[in-house]
Amino acid sequence: MLKVRPLTYRAEIVAPLLTSLNAGECCSVVGINGVGKTNLLQQLRRPEVIAHYVPDAAPLVFINLDTNLLTASDGWGFFEGLAEALVTGLAAVPALYGAVHAELATTHTAILATPGAYPTALRHTTAALALLLAHTRVVIIFDEFDPLFMHVPESVLRNLRGLRDRHKYRLMYLTLTRERLVTLRDPTDWEAVEPFVELFTLRELGLHPLAEADAAHELAHFAARHNHTLAAATIQYGMRLGGGHPALLRALAQAAVAGIDLALTPQTILTHMPALRDECLKIWNDLSGDERDALWHVQGGGSLPHATHADLLLKGLLRPDGQGQFVLFSPLLTAVVAGEIARAAVAPSDEGQAPIRLDQATQRVWLYDEEIGDRLSATQIRLLAYLYAHYGQICPEADLSRAVYPEETFDEESARVGVLVRRLSARLRELAPTKPALIHNMRGRGYRLGMKPAYALEP
Repeated sequence: MLKVRPLTYRAEIVAPLLTSLNAGECCSVVGINGVGKTNLLQQLRRPEVIAHYVPDAAPLVFINLDTNLLTASDGWGFFEGLAEALVTGLAAVPALYGAVHAELATTHTAILATPGAYPTALRHTTAALALLLAHTRVVIIFDEFDPLFMHVPESVLRNLRGLRDRHKYRLMYLTLTRERLVTLRDPTDWEAVEPFVELFTLRELGLHPLAEADAAHELAHFAARHNHTLAAATIQYGMRLGGGHPALLRALAQAAVAGIDLALTPQTILTHMPALRDECLKIWNDLSGDERDALWHVQGGGSLPHATHADLLLKGLLRPDGQGQFVLFSPLLTAVVAGEIARAAVAPSDEGQAPIRLDQATQRVWLYDEEIGDRLSATQIRLLAYLYAHYGQICPEADLSRAVYPEETFDEESARVGVLVRRLSARLRELAPTKPALIHNMRGRGYRLGMKPAYALEP
């Protein structure tokens, strides 16, 4: 039987989070792909963990708003989703279930009966929250909050701020994102969104790769799932290679179970274990174009502006090397980034033969000299055609929307274009998994198609 994680798992972030939430403060957690946000949330909710860090805490009820389950991205859709989350979350709290669950369910039903009625949804949800807060304190978790925060109407953020002010110290928000909140909205929106964002100013925490003790536990835990026990030396090698990143540790444990010697060089291990390379590429490809540029710059020995350096440290992408310098957190990721740099160094320039070609007349597409047009949807080809016509340039979402959906008015609150770009990028990576990514997300500015990063940093 596998043991539960120790009470001290993720102590470096669980302790300050629970202390702050217990004090009535809102918190923001920023972390990269695969770093373990779900496990963190599970740890935060464990009653014995809460008692360990804040033994005198008054009851806290955690309500998870799953942004992937919202039926609409407008105000009505947001508060309908929040009302549903209150009903679902309360089902796991037996002490309160009988007292208020029926009334919350009735409230949610009333909202569903008036689709699109934003004021009605807001008032019903406000009343439901007040009812629940009369019995307990509540933490609303906004997980995977990036796309929703980027496009949710400003009025919703004002409403959330108003609810927080009305129920101060009894209603707290916890956001989990891949980017800092301050970077996710256009600067022109700042005046409207600042009152909401300032709730998190004093408690913005980075979800870093695991500390050594937790990393060792996870490696042993993953191996135990396959009825395998790892030698102490193997665990040490795995901890060093994975840099504490949970997804990399899982793949390393699988490699060790399969008989791969983790004492080998990172490049050799990557050659023998394609799944490890895939995990590294997931991390790499999920970064913005600016972040990739910065990490390439670090890999080449360059220095970074203070703000960029601070963001990479917050996310745990960089760590001190013990000699006054900072390096990528994992030797495996370092090897993959070095390989990407080497490929770019010998790749065709923008003036030469591009790695992707598109015939506008016939809509035929070649990716690294292999024809792939029949494996892309018509919408993906329209998007690719516009990016190709502006090869190497940053294309704003509004321009991409007009090119792909010419009959529709661009909606700044919609994530439609971003989703389409991510799917096209994923499809290209699927068709050429060992080649450099060609579509780059230039956070807050748009997307660019091209081989080489557009360096904006001075050495």
